[in-house]
Amino acid sequence: MAGTRILTGGCACGQLTFETHGEPKRVGLCHCMTCRKISGAAFNAFVIYPVEQVTITGETKGWSATPDSERCFCPVCGSQVFDRDVRASDPKVDTTFGINPMLSSSGGASSDADPEGHVSENRDHFSLARPAGSARCASDEIEIKLGAFDDPNLFTPTYEAWTKRREHWLCTPDLKSFPENRGEVA
Repeated sequence: MAGTRILTGGCACGQLTFETHGEPKRVGLCHCMTCRKISGAAFNAFVIYPVEQVTITGETKGWSATPDSERCFCPVCGSQVFDRDVRASDPKVDTTFGINPMLSSSGGASSDADPEGHVSENRDHFSLARPAGSARCASDEIEIKLGAFDDPNLFTPTYEAWTKRREHWLCTPDLKSFPENRGEVA
């Protein structure tokens, strides 16, 4: 009997790393303008995991295009590694997400946000499984960039979102296409 598949990855400099356990929920591409702008590429390729299957180690910085999500990257090399959903308007949700305050190297607050809440800083090791005393996320999912994994060819996308923004030269006939957001399709 085979064990749980464990995959690793992280940023370019190695300061921010992650480990996934088990299989993802889905794999996709996004052609929206935000994904295009932040990646500098024609689309974003990602895999979605349940948060309890992912552990993140290292310091992160985050940027939000909307109050509902945060795009997390390494503050040293700038590599994008993962995105997470947060609800800044929910007072029960701390945008530091899965960090355990006992693990913070700052000895105090584990988050620095600008007045609009667009940037947060997390330090050390945290599990997205939300251990007791840690912050919660608004979703049970985390989006990890395919290029952040240590090995290539681990996943094949099955769908793409925001195809109305897709480059005309990009041909993806085998993918389920959505003109805008994917919606509730699994």
